[in-house]
Formats: sequence, C-alpha cells, structure tokens
Amino acid sequence: MNTTDEKNPRRETIRLPNTALQENILMVDDNPESLRLVSRLLSKRGYKVRPTRDGKLALNFALSSPPDLILLDIMMPGMDGYQVCEQLKASPKTKDIPVIFISSLNEVFDKVKAFSLGAVDYITKPFEIDEVVARVENQLLLSRLSKEILAKNALLEAEIEERKRIEAQLRESQHWLSAVIKTNPNLLYVYDVIEERSLYVNREIYSDIGYTFEEIQEMAATFIPKLIHPDDIPGFLEQRKKIETAKDGESFDFEYRIQHKNGEYRWFCSRESVFARTAQGKPWKILGTAAEISDRKQAELELKTALAALERQIKQRFLLETITLEIRYSLNPDQVFQTATAQIGRIFNADSCLIHTYTESPAPRIFNVAEYRKDAAKSLLDLEIPVQGNPHLQFLLSQDQAVVCDDVFSEPLLENVRDLCGQIGLKSMISIRTSYQGKANGMICLHQYDSPRHWTQDEIRLLKAVAAQMGIAIAQANLLEQDKQQRLKLQHSEASLAAAQKIAHIGSWELDLVTHKITWSEEVFRIFGLDSTATEPTSAQLLKMCHPEGQTLVSKNCHSHYLTRHFLQKRVPIFSS
Repeated sequence: MNTTDEKNPRRETIRLPNTALQENILMVDDNPESLRLVSRLLSKRGYKVRPTRDGKLALNFALSSPPDLILLDIMMPGMDGYQVCEQLKASPKTKDIPVIFISSLNEVFDKVKAFSLGAVDYITKPFEIDEVVARVENQLLLSRLSKEILAKNALLEAEIEERKRIEAQLRESQHWLSAVIKTNPNLLYVYDVIEERSLYVNREIYSDIGYTFEEIQEMAATFIPKLIHPDDIPGFLEQRKKIETAKDGESFDFEYRIQHKNGEYRWFCSRESVFARTAQGKPWKILGTAAEISDRKQAELELKTALAALERQIKQRFLLETITLEIRYSLNPDQVFQTATAQIGRIFNADSCLIHTYTESPAPRIFNVAEYRKDAAKSLLDLEIPVQGNPHLQFLLSQDQAVVCDDVFSEPLLENVRDLCGQIGLKSMISIRTSYQGKANGMICLHQYDSPRHWTQDEIRLLKAVAAQMGIAIAQANLLEQDKQQRLKLQHSEASLAAAQKIAHIGSWELDLVTHKITWSEEVFRIFGLDSTATEPTSAQLLKMCHPEGQTLVSKNCHSHYLTRHFLQKRVPIFSS
C-alpha cells in the first residue's frame, strides 16, 4: 500500500482539536502497515479503533458489537470489501453503520459500485492523513446528527400521537362525564357556600327525601338545620370547618341523617371538595356527591349486634372454662372462689359479685366466702345475711332457677330485708343457688348500686351455667375440709397412741411381707435402748440382737412370715410388749 506519510513523517504527530466522543471505529485492511498507521493516528484523536485484516472476522465483529463507523479496504483475500459491505447492509443490525471505502482502485466504476452498495465515502490510496481524519470526523458528525434527527423525529411523532390520544380521551371523558352525570344513581350537586343555596343537582331529590328541587331551594339556608338529625349537627358544622380550610384537591366524607318528608330519617354519605374560590382564595362553590346508605347502616348495626353477641359468647365460654379449670386443678378453695367472683363480676359488668356457702346444721347459715367489687363499692364480706324470716333467700335456696330483681324496691320477696338493701345502697340484683346432687350448698349474687338494671336472658342463662360449676367447686371444698378434719383427728389419735405406749411401756412394729421392711414405734426404740432418729434394723441385724437361745424361734417366725407374703401382699401390723 502506498502512502505519502513516508515522505513527511512529521505529519504523524499532528494534533487537531479532539472532537471525538469515544466513537468505536472498525478498520479492515489486509496491509498491516496501513492498518497500524491509520489505527494509531485515529487512536491519538481519541477514537476507539478495532483493526482487523480479515473480511469475515470484521463481519462477525460488526454483528456482535456494532461500531459507529467502518473503514473498509476493497482488495482483500477471501471475502473482498464489496462482499463485506453488501452483507453489512443486508443485516438490520448493521445496515445504518456508515462505511468508508479506502482503496487503491481509482476507476469510476469502482467508486460507483461502492456507493451503490451503501458506502458513504470513498478514499483513494495513497491518501493524506488529514484528509482521512477529516472525512472520518465528518461522517461521524453526520451520523450523530442523523441519529439525533431520527430521535427527535421519533419523539415528535410520539408527542403528536400522545396529543392525539389525549384529545381523544378528553372527548371520550367529556362524553363519559355527561353520561355519568345523567345516569349516576347518587346525588351530584354544586353548593354555594357564600349564598348558602344549591346551584345544581343532577336530578330530582324527591325520590330520596321526598322534596322537589324547588322546595329545597325555598328552604335555602334552613335546608340542613331543618332536616338533619339533631345528633348529626355537630358533625355537619365540623364538615363546614374542614371545607373552609381545605386545600385544592382535598375531599371530605360526612355521614348524616336527613328527615324524609314522611317523617322518618334516612342515612346519607356525602363527599365534598372545593370547586371554586373567590378572588381572595376563600371557598365559594362546593362540588359534592351524596348516596343513601340506610341499608348499609342497617347491615352495620346488625353486624355490630352479631359481633357483640359473639363477643358475649366468647367471654361466657372463657368464664366457664376458667372456673372449670380452677375447680379441676386447684386444691385451694379460696383461690377458686376469688377467681370466680372476679371473672363473673367483670363478664357481667356488675358493681359487686358475691359467692356464699350454705349449711343447714346445726342451724341454717349463709357464709360470705369471696367478693368482687368494682370501683369503690362497699364490701359485704362481713355482712350477716339472715336466713330465718327471709322469703327471698328461702325461695332462692329451694330451686335451681335464678331469682331476678331488676328493681329491689319493687320486689315483694325482699320486703322483709328492704332496710338492709337501702343500707348497702342496693338497686338491682340477680341471685341463683348452687347445688350438688340436688342439695343447695351456696349461692351467687350480682349487685348493681347505681340504678335499677334489666338482666337479660343471656345473662340469666350464663349465670345458671356458672352456678352449676360453682356447686361442684363448693362440694369439692366441703370434701377437702372434711378430709382435713379427718386427718387432724388421725394425727390426734396417733399422738394419743404414742403417749399411751410411752406410759404403758409397750411398743409396736410393722413388717412389710414383700420388702421385709420393719417399722418401729418410738417406744420400741426406747425399749431396745436405741436412738429413735436412727433407721430400724434389718431382719438379720434384729436376729443378732436376740439371745442365742431365742434366735431359732425368731428365725422360724421370720421364715413363716416370708412364706405367707405370697398370699398377703400388704403391710401387717404386729404388736408386742
């Protein structure tokens, strides 16, 4: 390859202003000297140059990582430059890459063919370095400008399409909004805050509250105060305060009741926002929508009632399980009674809850064993409840049904103890006896002090279920007390026996026929002169303690006891002096 660079080597160091933006240039030339020279010069200008001497390899490079420009020699072994250019332009990935041919062929035919294949320029060898750099930079600039123009055109087309789409959406939304206003089942209105009157309503309102638009207009500012439920007026005034300080775009919901023309109240939900303002920025017109929600409110009330009933059931179940577990696993009756009174009092939300036990002999008596008091209710634990001459108590203990007194001062059964009720401040009471195997053993009482109270059927049923469990608990407490008394008697008997043995100088011992374990009383230790805190001797040790003449007899007796252990599998007491 011929070049004029050899005549003027100083031109290799010429540095022109660097306008490159690190474009990627692929150079294809089978002449290594020309390839190295041009690559070095372009690299110094700030371009990233990938040199190659093979057409097929250059084609693979371009397809895998498309460059910004290609310098392509024509005459190369294997695939020539024309073939490489033709395949580059045939691929969508590389067809827009500018190609500059560099060749020693200077015929018009060659140049025409190069341009017909899609080349953007043609440089004839030998060439001037400045010319190559200028043409390269010119084509790269044109390529960048072309890309920018294409991008701007694409952006402009996109903006045009977006504008057309928005205009179509606007026309559609206007049509849609008009249809919504006409067919919307809710009330749409514009309200003048300053003049306090409705400027627009999308339909006649009589179907919801029975009034025509003209009748509402006649009411003007008195419309809301006249028809709104008195309990909802504070909420309405609060809504107006929110509107007065509302920012643009803010909306506020408000639920209220409006009186129908027939006199009944109907629930509505309004959502309002500022639609227009005065020159001073104060709210002027309100845009609002309102929907009747009476059915929803009724459903909410029913759901609330159902949830309250479910909550009561859960609390009742918890109360019964708590009391049942206390009865089963606690051996402390006081703890059982105190836990029960606290749980019952809280579940029933009573001022006071009392658990009593009842005994018939030697004389009928009522004992207060546990108490729950809410707030500062007066304690009744030390109060003696009369049994004789108390019809209310006698009737209560005679059957398993609850005795309900919503107002104690109107209850005939409490006439004899009315002074006592006034003394403790009792206003309302429900009581039920506890029983075991059909016999009364106590009662549960719930008191209300602030005012008379209506005790519901759910509360009565729950108290009856609780009383059934407490009857078991009181019976269990009585059995524990009997067992305690029996154990005290047994301890007293054992102490008396030990004292009698000590006085009579008589001891006792027991032999376990299975384990041969011997148990001595304290007097036996004293008889044998041994320490009573020591362990009893074994059979062999006991045999050694006997006189030699008596060892045979003792051994024979022990052997006899050993033979009988197969028939007597229990501890047999044997007394001796």
